[in-house]
Amino acid sequence: MSDSSSLNEAPNQELSPAGIEYHGIAGASLDCEQAVLRLLQNGLIEHARIITCERDHCMLLANEVGDIVAIKSGFTSGYGGVGPACFSAVLQLLAAHGIEIDEWITDATFIERLDNCLLTTSDVDQAVNSKPVRPSRWADYIRKEERSKETNGQLLAEFPSIMPYSIIDHRGRVMRPALCSAFHGWCQGLTPVSKAATI
Repeated sequence: MSDSSSLNEAPNQELSPAGIEYHGIAGASLDCEQAVLRLLQNGLIEHARIITCERDHCMLLANEVGDIVAIKSGFTSGYGGVGPACFSAVLQLLAAHGIEIDEWITDATFIERLDNCLLTTSDVDQAVNSKPVRPSRWADYIRKEERSKETNGQLLAEFPSIMPYSIIDHRGRVMRPALCSAFHGWCQGLTPVSKAATI
């Protein structure tokens, strides 16, 4: 039988699993983009830290109380393809919403642990508290050919159209048709109902 005193010992921070959420699918750029958009659309992001290993990128997103959500490594950079395009769109949207963005460089083993939902408390502490890359270079990941999305209304089209159920009464009828029309226009980047919608 093991010594009972060992049961009272504090867990090793280096081995203790981090109690965070994991979103997206490693290597699946569109899934990771949609994961970020869902969180952004619900107003759940205050800070974004890019986790970089060479051309592979994942993210740690923090809300206003410091809860962490990890986005798996579906983002890439340095070539033409879906991975860099999704990464570019996500960064543009985060910046447009005033989210603070920075970047931290790590190794492949950290990315692998994140992708397998195996980050430890020590891993998260290191990623969150380490000094970010300076000078900042995350804006370089936004592709030049896509920067026009910020001015022509296409940037908001990245968001999925979500039904605002609060405008539907218990009989299934739209209570305020004008608001529904305005919402549709906002989704298409046509109705400047907010600062974000005019980007």
